[in-house]
Amino acid sequence: MASERQIAANQRNARKSNGPESDSGKKRSSKNSYRHGLSVPMSVRSEVQFKDLSCQFAGDDTDAEILALADRAADAHIELERVKRMQAAMLERAPLPGGNEEEGPRFIDAVGRALSELAKTIPYEKRAAGRRDRAISKIVSIKTAKNK
Repeated sequence: MASERQIAANQRNARKSNGPESDSGKKRSSKNSYRHGLSVPMSVRSEVQFKDLSCQFAGDDTDAEILALADRAADAHIELERVKRMQAAMLERAPLPGGNEEEGPRFIDAVGRALSELAKTIPYEKRAAGRRDRAISKIVSIKTAKNK
């Protein structure tokens, strides 16, 4: 448990941390969520792939609720694949080490930046996987309840 002194120090520090104050800093920070493009919904998606995935998730069931859940799972799965493609592209852009000793520190710095960028994609990956998994779980529970 925090002491009174720690609480007071935390409150003082919190008052100091209110984000950027300059107009350019505010403008720059407002674009953070758009940096890698994952916060923007997909504009183009293969309907054939979407329908195929949806049919796989629904199976041979024709229940409207299961079909809606299958569509949700398919949409989330396609989003998850988009995140994984983005992560793979980030890793491919990371420089490979050369045989030169002078390149070592630059390589380490570049890999650190790449890992930092990769870490920013994890919430998007978790959200898409969670949406897909919840939809599939609901489909399974509905089908199990029907079979009883």
